[in-house]
Amino acid sequence: AVVSTQSTGGSQPAPCLPLSVVMVDESENRIIGHYRLSECLENEKWCIVESVIIAAKYRGQGYGSTLMEHCMSVARQLNMEEIYLSTKDKMSFYGRLGFSSSSAVSILSKVNAIFRGKHNFLIASGQPGVEWMSRHLLDHQPQAK
Repeated sequence: AVVSTQSTGGSQPAPCLPLSVVMVDESENRIIGHYRLSECLENEKWCIVESVIIAAKYRGQGYGSTLMEHCMSVARQLNMEEIYLSTKDKMSFYGRLGFSSSSAVSILSKVNAIFRGKHNFLIASGQPGVEWMSRHLLDHQPQAK
């Protein structure tokens, strides 16, 4: 499986937000999964992972964990301190990755707010069945070799 981002030019540029990432099965030329990482409006050191999805054929094979580890690695590269997400039914999956319950945060990305010319924030706390979760990134730095 290959995890790739949109790139122009020969060398891979440093990531910036918002960022959409696609995991590809090159042997079958199929998309395995996707996530989008955006800035959180409440704090410039927080980010939100959205649209995490794994194609049905690839579920239960570890690809979701791999994709989320990639996401958290990118967030660390960007010096983010906290990562948030919302889920309706995958609390145990995200819990195994170190996420825990949290309060809701704004899910409208900063870029969209700027283009709209005003700051209308969409808060998901009122949506029934939505659980917000977060993870501190600085507490889980990879060990240097």
